[in-house]
Amino acid sequence: MIEKLLKPRSQVIIVTGITALIVLYHSLFEWPSDTQVRQKQEAFLLAIEEGDNSAWNSLISESYEDQWGFSKSDALVALQDVRSQFIGLNITWKPESKIVDSGEGKLAGTMKFEATGFFATDMITSRLNRIAAPWVFEWQKESWLPWSWRLTRIENSELDLGDYSPGDLKRKMKQ
Repeated sequence: MIEKLLKPRSQVIIVTGITALIVLYHSLFEWPSDTQVRQKQEAFLLAIEEGDNSAWNSLISESYEDQWGFSKSDALVALQDVRSQFIGLNITWKPESKIVDSGEGKLAGTMKFEATGFFATDMITSRLNRIAAPWVFEWQKESWLPWSWRLTRIENSELDLGDYSPGDLKRKMKQ
């Protein structure tokens, strides 16, 4: 038995296995929550820039509810509405504060938008870029897995959507 363990092939397998266990342990138990939330935030903003509907869907919690009364499905339609007005989009996120503790995270910061697109692009970006109040993103860890963080709420005290309801842009474009 010992002779088999001393063979080079067995040694490689043992070292690889031990390394994999160390990486797995670090990923599951020692990966800082604030790093996990920051990475999810970056992934969410990148998904908006790229118009990646499937990424939005996977990053937004089923329990999502924001200050405008949007559920997850409403938020997904609203993101599609706004994103449909852009050909290219770049979002610059400047974090101002971060609170991450026991499975909940809250990030606040400012965003600036640069975009190319259709007739509503300039109107949307100029309106968004005038907002001085911080955007607040609330994240929640939905299981023990480090990658289970999901967006549960977005807030901005200056963003008034008026009588907009999700799907309005799509409906108006068809008329």
